[in-house]
Parts: sequence; structure tokens; C-alpha cells
Amino acid sequence: MPATTQSPTPDAVQSLAPLMNPASVAIIGASTNFAKPGGRPIEALKEYGYQGRIYPVNPKYDYIGELKCYPSILEVPEPVDTAIISVPAASVLDVVSQCGQRGVKSVIIFSSGFAEVGGEGRKLQDRLKHLARQNGIRVCGPNCYGIVNVKSGAMCTFSDNVFKRFPDHGNYFGFVSQSGGFGWLLFDMAQKEGVGFSFFVSSGNEADVDLADYMAYMLEDQDTKVIGSYVEQIRHPDKMAQVARRALELKKPILMFKVGTSTVGAQAAASHTGAMAGSDQVYDAFFKQTGIVRVKTVPEMATFARLVKAGRFPRGKRVGIMSGSGGGAVVLADRCEEMGLVLPQLDPATQARMEEILPDFASCRNPADITGAFLAAPEVLYQSALAFLSDPNIDMGVLLFAISGHTGAQAAEMVAQVYRQVDKPLLVIALAPGEGEMSVRSMEILRQAGIPVALDFEAVKAMATLAEFAERARILISEPTLVSSPVGAPRAADRGEEAKEILRSLGARSGLRPELTEHQAKKLLSAYGIPVTKEEVATSPEEAVAIARRLGYPVVLKVESPDILHKTEAGGVKLGLAGDEEVRKAYAEILDSVCRYNPGAQVDGILVQEMLPKATEVIVGITQDATFGPVVVFGLGGILVEVMKDVSMRVAPLTRRDAEEMIREIKGYPILTGVRGRPAADLEALTQVLLRVSQLATDLSGIVKELDINPLMVFPKGRGVKAADALMVLTGQSGSALALAEAGSVPKVR
Repeated sequence: MPATTQSPTPDAVQSLAPLMNPASVAIIGASTNFAKPGGRPIEALKEYGYQGRIYPVNPKYDYIGELKCYPSILEVPEPVDTAIISVPAASVLDVVSQCGQRGVKSVIIFSSGFAEVGGEGRKLQDRLKHLARQNGIRVCGPNCYGIVNVKSGAMCTFSDNVFKRFPDHGNYFGFVSQSGGFGWLLFDMAQKEGVGFSFFVSSGNEADVDLADYMAYMLEDQDTKVIGSYVEQIRHPDKMAQVARRALELKKPILMFKVGTSTVGAQAAASHTGAMAGSDQVYDAFFKQTGIVRVKTVPEMATFARLVKAGRFPRGKRVGIMSGSGGGAVVLADRCEEMGLVLPQLDPATQARMEEILPDFASCRNPADITGAFLAAPEVLYQSALAFLSDPNIDMGVLLFAISGHTGAQAAEMVAQVYRQVDKPLLVIALAPGEGEMSVRSMEILRQAGIPVALDFEAVKAMATLAEFAERARILISEPTLVSSPVGAPRAADRGEEAKEILRSLGARSGLRPELTEHQAKKLLSAYGIPVTKEEVATSPEEAVAIARRLGYPVVLKVESPDILHKTEAGGVKLGLAGDEEVRKAYAEILDSVCRYNPGAQVDGILVQEMLPKATEVIVGITQDATFGPVVVFGLGGILVEVMKDVSMRVAPLTRRDAEEMIREIKGYPILTGVRGRPAADLEALTQVLLRVSQLATDLSGIVKELDINPLMVFPKGRGVKAADALMVLTGQSGSALALAEAGSVPKVR
């Protein structure tokens, strides 16, 4: 990912301290009715034993309970770290202005009626943002439920969820929600799943402090080990990428419960890549590139959080399964393999040791079925589990057994003892937990030992996610964040300037429209070292024949027109022409067909092109995402990309690893490696094209809107690639020539 221009600097993170951990809180619009937004924070702060100073502000009251109430924030006698604002939207700016005069460091604005309603509300929010910046005030909201610091008791919220008491599960999970009500529902559900919160933030409209800022602050909190979030939109992806990088360095995973699957610009997209790249797919690509973990259920998020709290990360994806039920072991094995985990064979020494411990009818493999042998002799579970989890071929373990009754408590104690002697992640899936005293005791033994416990087989998804995170973290931390220049390619700055000069030249000669012709697009590809077909533009049949003779038969003829982007549909392509007469005939037929297809089309000539030998056809392209900017898309050509949408994508710029992963991710990857006697394709040359297209997308961001290289012909290993066709659309009403003109005098185009 690119270096950020919105990185949350240490000073910026420190500026959130008064908001996230206030020493004093004012409630502006305070109420004696604790059911109202202006009254509930007062009750919550007192209920949780907040030790800071509390200042109700409302001219209607002298006191609220035992607390003195002030007529305005200007009358509060002592410094205020954060002010909760619960007044109508029309009064918010005046209140924030007073906060600025009083030196209040941050505000939490419950009030709605801002950007979420559009129109005048958006203008009001813009004025709020400007006012806050003028006064050096950090803003949570507006239109938010507030902030909870569980450790300090700073319950700056009007949600009634804070009054639900849960067992103390520690303070290791920070959470940010872009939804107020649903975010608190997730908070409630996660608490019931045994998650211990350190912070909970309802970020609202994020007029100032955004998702990445809150996460940056939480990452530096010593107690917070993992950060979760409910996300509708990442507003500053560059900044989020930097925060994600910091999270990897600290081994504090960021989880995102991301919603929304709408496509971006699909209706208006001229290219195949533009039509296929949905915004949700781009988010997935961004998560892969940054190490952010996407979760889809609260139980998965909760189990993952508990695994991270344990502080153990697997060295690989090899999982060992031990169960007192053979059937349960098989079910778990199936689910683990479906999720990408590997069940390795046990080391012979481990298997021999387990055979000494267990009865003959037990299974001493992986998955291991130890039967009910431990019911009469709990030490059997201890000895076999210790041998099993100590096996060098196993990176993490899943234990499945019943915890009800007296034997359940004994088994739990044995597992706890084993856990203390190994350093690998362990998940216990408890069968038939029940509600009896012994079941509760069993759960308590496991949790006190720090062992994550789940009640459902699907919890193994969290183990797979943990392994994926650990592997990706190792990879991402070891590599640079920016792609280096492809081997043998010019420096990035040189390529970018050459490409812009080509655009200036095209605009100066003939005017430049947003839709480039194939020949024009290939000039830009060539500037980036991407191999293209040998070709020339003819303006008469005889000139076409002369070019064909120079190139050598057979040749291809194509219409050269910015108005006809999909030439085949217009009858604008003729393949495999073997002689002069065929070229003359094809030339006339193309013009006739194009004229009938689009009588008003601008035709700049007929492109005469070398006929390439058969090869594996792929598509490489660029599309623009409203959030992330230029995105590189890759897939096989033909029906797989047209119908099945078998594509992979990454946000530009790409690293080499990104490019290699993109190639391997598509379902059609085996075709590239060689199947049914076909030779393996030149994957190194393909990788280089992806990197060079990425560089083009980065250099010409804001200039190139869409690109299709379709097909890119990938020849057998060692023989390279060649772009057989290309479609490029520039941005703006008059394309990138206008953008370049604004940057540095390009002749006016038509």
C-alpha cells in the first residue's frame, strides 16, 4: 500500500487521550431524567465508579442529584477533558464554540441532523469540522452513541447496554462501531460470548476522529490485545493501512465485521474489469494486503478474540484434533480441512507414546480418538494430550470432550495442566456443558487457565483465521510496503513522465478523447515495458496491404475508433488474413460493418496487426474504486471471466507477493500451470505485467479511469507475453489531456 498522507502521528494519537480516557467530563444538555440521552451518562458514570470530575451543564437546574449543575460550559470552574453534547443540532455549533473558549479538549456529540440527513445537514457538519479544528477540539460523532472506557469507568454514552452487568472477562478487546444501535447489540452479544472489553466507541458520522484514529489509539493501550470493528466504510484507506501495519508489528489483530456488497460504477463501466470489480471484493483485497481479519459472525469474532488474548500464535496451519468421540473427531477434521487447515501425520515417537498410554481400541493418529478411557483414569487424558500437543508436526490443537459431571471437571483440570506445559494455541470445544454446578466448575477451570472454550464445532473457523493471520503477519512484516521497479524496467518516475508525454503528444496531434483507441492505449503500455503486438494504422486498403507485407502474413485487421470500444460486437475485427486480397476485402467489410453499427463513429483508420500464435489468454486491467482508488484486476480470458467472474484483485500499488497471489487465487490457475498436456505458461512474465500495470495505475492515478488488456497472450514458460488488445478510458469530460493541461500546458483538445 502507498505511504499515507493521513498517518495518525504519535501527537495525533496523544490528542485522543482526553477523549478516550478523560480526567473530567461535562454533560451539556444534562437532564434529571436518567432515561434521556442527557441524563443517562450521569447515571452510567456514577454506576461504574468513574473517579474523574463530572460537570452537568444545563441552565434549568442548580443540582442534578448531588452534582452541582452549571448554566453553561463557560461557568465550569475547572479544566474539562471531554464534553458530552446532547442538544438539538441547531445549537451544537454555538456549544462547540463555547467549548473552544473554555479550552475543552474534546467533545462527544450525541445530536443527529448532520451529514446523515444530507443537504443542509452536511453543510452544518462541514462548519462543525472547521470550527473544531480552529479550536483544537477532537470530535467523536456527531450522531453517535458515545465512548466507553471500561477500565476507568468513563461511560460517556446514552446506551442502556452499559447497565447490563457481565462477568469480568478482563479488558483486552477494543471495539469501534460505525453503527450506533447495532454496534451496541454486538457489544452485548460479545459480552455474553465471554469477551472482555477495554473500549467501545460509536464513531457516528466521523466528522473528525475516524475509525483508523480510534484503532491507532487502542493499539498503544497496554491492556488491549485485539481490536474489533463494525464497518460500513473506510474513509481514509492510506491511514488505515498504516494502522494495520502497526497492528502487525504489535501482534494485535484488527478484526472487521464489514457490511455492504454493492458494486462500484458497474452500470457505467466500459471495461470488463470495471464491471466485475465489486466494492466488497476490493475490501477483501485490501484486507489481504494489510493483514486485517474479516469476520462474519459474532461467535467467530469472540472466539478469535479469546484466542488472541491467550497470546499464542501458531507457527503454521497444521492442526491436531483429539476427541473422546470418534464421530466428533471426523466432523472436526472435515471442517478444519474445508477451512484450509492441514491435519498432519503424527511423529512416530508421538504415536508410539500414545499407544503405550491408551487402550488398543483407541485411535492414536490425527485426529485422535481417545474414547472414554479417561473417564475412569483422568491421568490418561493428561498423558495422552501432553504427548499429542507436544508433537513437532502440530502447530495448534483442538480438544473435544464433555465437561458435564464430576469427570468433566477432572478432565478440565487435566487439560489445564497440559496447557501450562505447551506453548501452542489450544481450543477446547465443550460438549453437553449443561447448567449444573460441575459444568460451571469445568468451564471456570478452563477459563482460569486462559484456555479459549467454545460450544460449537464452527469455532474452528477462528483457529483457521488465527493461523491465516499469523502467516500473513509474518509475510507482510518481512516485506516493504511499496513495490520495487520490475526487473529491467525504467525507473518509476521515468515511466510516468514518458506516459504523460505520450498523452501530450497524442493531444497535440489529433486531440485526445477519454476513450483511447487500441493503438493509443498500447503506446502507454509500451512505455511501461509491457509487450504489445507489432502493428500500424492504415487509412486506405493499399496502405493496409503494404503494412501487412512488412509485418508478414498472417495478420489481423481491427477498426481504430475511440467510439467503438468493443470491436468484435461491431464487426470490427478480422483474423488470420493470409494475403493481399484478403486484406483488401477485410478492410472494406470492416468499414461497412462499423458504419452500420455506429454511423456517427469517429474512425481513425484500420489497425493492421501481427497474428499471434495460440497461447493462454488472460485479462489484466485497472478499475477505480470510490474508496481505494486504482485497483488491479486479473483473470483468465473467455467464459471464466465473462460468466463466472473468476477474477482476483488488489489495490495499487502491488508488491511482488500481491501479484503472485493474484495469479494463484483464480479458480483457473491450474490452466496456467499446465494441464492435459498443455505447457505451463510463463508466470514470471505474467507477474511482471501485473507489477507494471500496477505502476501505471499508481503513476496515472486520477488520469486513467479504466484499462483492459484483453486478451493478454501468455506463452509457454520462457517465451513471454504479449498484449493482443487493449482498451483504456481516461478520466474527466475531456480525458487526462485536460488533467495534464491543468498541471502543465497541453494543447487544447476537442
